[in-house]
Amino acid sequence: MKKSDYRIFYAEDNTVKLLAVSRAMKSMGYNIEKSESNLEDALKEVIRARDEGEPYDILMTDMNYPLKNGGTSTNEAGPTFISKVKEHGISAPVIEISSENYVVPGAFKCVWYVESRNWENDLEEALLEASAICQRTNG
Repeated sequence: MKKSDYRIFYAEDNTVKLLAVSRAMKSMGYNIEKSESNLEDALKEVIRARDEGEPYDILMTDMNYPLKNGGTSTNEAGPTFISKVKEHGISAPVIEISSENYVVPGAFKCVWYVESRNWENDLEEALLEASAICQRTNG
């Protein structure tokens, strides 16, 4: 499977960060297929894709974004996304990308996104490891 064939979803409300991560991923050969900017819509999309037989291979989430459209950002969003995805039986690896150096229980990998550090290498390593899991799972 080519890197560009992986279905990747990203829950992120910061447009500048979304574009930076998307650009970095494109240079690595990956693409973000879809993104949502709040927890409610993110969960609906990931569950819908699974239920329609086209699940995402890799999920990515920020830590801090609104729980609902029009809401205020909260640090509950990322951990809740990870736990709800698992509650719904979705086994795709979840990469957490945060400007805080968090390690979230249940996250496959955590990437510390700070413009002053080389976060792109951490993201590429996380995507390569997640891709390897997808290869083993999908045969």
